[in-house]
Amino acid sequence: LIESGAEEHYPRKFSRLNKYFGINNNKTYYLEELKPSNDLTIDKKFILIHLDEKFKDILNINLHFDIFLKKLSNKTDYKIILTSFNNYHNYYKNLDIQKIPFSMVDQHDLSKLKLLILEDVPLEDFYNLIKKSSLNISCHAGFLVHSSLLNNIQTIDILNENDVRWLNTWITKNEAYKIIYKSKKNKKISIGEILNNLISTINEI
Repeated sequence: LIESGAEEHYPRKFSRLNKYFGINNNKTYYLEELKPSNDLTIDKKFILIHLDEKFKDILNINLHFDIFLKKLSNKTDYKIILTSFNNYHNYYKNLDIQKIPFSMVDQHDLSKLKLLILEDVPLEDFYNLIKKSSLNISCHAGFLVHSSLLNNIQTIDILNENDVRWLNTWITKNEAYKIIYKSKKNKKISIGEILNNLISTINEI
């Protein structure tokens, strides 16, 4: 239906079904509380960025991605925590940023790091970070986006313009949700331009 041009929005449909089950609220996100294995104490407000396979199609992502991340860190007062899970892509391997396996996180003083990567974060602990952050960013990592909006956290989705129609059918939009494009009209946007757009958007929040 969506591919044929029909307008669909599944959260809205879910809300309409609520009345048939005696549910008297407009919630469209439900998730059982997940108990973290390590309830990290973060010394200051932080931005969470999840790095996965959806970053690899960004123009020039393999060239100096770490330089742009360090620029982003320098342009904001927030600590920046990047997360990954089994990430073996070249753009990730090339990052010259301290990588800390989550299983060894207690051996590090996170208060001394303004920019870091937490590797192989278990789902429960990932959710805990999402809830504690001031802003969550990803290339539409579904769990991050929906968990972030469930908890009313500022959320930035980095998307290809031609994917927006489909993804919008699943998103319960609110003022906390913003989009930055990594391509428009099938023309890729460079990682440098995307990071500059991120800086501008963060400053507006």
